[in-house]
Amino acid sequence: MSSRSHTLITLREQITSRLAVVRRALLGHFLADGVARTLVVTVALLLLSLGLDWWLDLSLTARLCYWGVVLVAAGLILHRFVVRPWQLPMGPIDLAAALDQKRPGAPLAPQVASVIQLIDSNPDQLGESEAMREQAVRASHAALDQIDFRSALNSKHLWTAVAIAMGALLLPTGIALAFPGAARLWAERWFAGSDRPWPRSTRIEIVGVHHGLLQVPRGEVVSLQVKVTDDKGPTHTVWLRQRPHEGKTQTFTLEKFADGDFRLQLAPQQHPSRA
Repeated sequence: MSSRSHTLITLREQITSRLAVVRRALLGHFLADGVARTLVVTVALLLLSLGLDWWLDLSLTARLCYWGVVLVAAGLILHRFVVRPWQLPMGPIDLAAALDQKRPGAPLAPQVASVIQLIDSNPDQLGESEAMREQAVRASHAALDQIDFRSALNSKHLWTAVAIAMGALLLPTGIALAFPGAARLWAERWFAGSDRPWPRSTRIEIVGVHHGLLQVPRGEVVSLQVKVTDDKGPTHTVWLRQRPHEGKTQTFTLEKFADGDFRLQLAPQQHPSRA
């Protein structure tokens, strides 16, 4: 290899190494942006799960389905904003063309192509001498040497994405520190699968019910007693909605015997029913 060709190869390596730095920085931008978007959506969905679970006491099946929604949403955002951008062609000429869209002035892509491609071309096929090829490469290299490739990257966007990601992580941490009891119970229900209910100001106990089932003699009148404990004030009315094995759903109002003591005489039961 002649010293002239070695010099041209050195010039090409300088340009490709500078553009490689830009490529790594660009991948970092894509990663920060995608992670920030993913964290924001994930944290928002988890905070929504806290509100829904407190309101509705979601079953384990509902919580598992919700986890599926969270994972699918996070996966779609990561694929859209991280995986797909990382799969884009990012050769030196591709990067130069991308930078041309973000900066004013003379385009970079033709000059980068001159430095990279003319070195491997055959002068005889192009109808030019080796000296002319070297002159074109050196001229393009000199023009590129005056340009800061990374200036076209938006550093503000990068640090904004990092700040948003940090904020998304700190928000649930702050909520957990402010409300440790609620955070602990939510973690038990959503990570350990616990069915421990959320604390309520009103607690209802149906006397004789075990594991959600009340056994009564077939064909006899059923006396139902409901005990109510209300931390905020006395409960005045309790309803019972019964769905019999056959027939229409009925709603009954229990009779109040004393504060927190409600009773109801049900007709004889011939078949299982839900209440």
